[in-house]
Amino acid sequence: MPFLILDNETLPYISVNMSGRHDDQELIPYQDAIYSSPGFCTKDQLIDYTEVTDYAVTSGGLDHYTKRALKRLELLNARKDRKIALVPHSNHQFGMSRVFVAFTENMPANYQVFRTRAEAIAWFDSDLEQ
Repeated sequence: MPFLILDNETLPYISVNMSGRHDDQELIPYQDAIYSSPGFCTKDQLIDYTEVTDYAVTSGGLDHYTKRALKRLELLNARKDRKIALVPHSNHQFGMSRVFVAFTENMPANYQVFRTRAEAIAWFDSDLEQ
């Protein structure tokens, strides 16, 4: 699973672009990379799966990912109201993203699944308008 994490001062959120094959074995290297990103504790995240061509992540893999995440010290320091937007490509990815969101109920962030990047960014901006 190739992924590109953009976390810089010009973006108010972390942008993650995933492409190629996406399966259970590749979740852990991704998790290690995103958790070591400088803005992990403070910024919202936009995770874009629209360039994933082969989505082979299972519900067991998602469960393992979230259980491992809850043991990470980085979560203790993370802003609890962070927004993490998932933007899948296909209906299957959308459904599996919803399964992942179900596993995140004990995670200290708000996860949502969107059909487009524009919808996800609008969600980030929604608190700014209030």
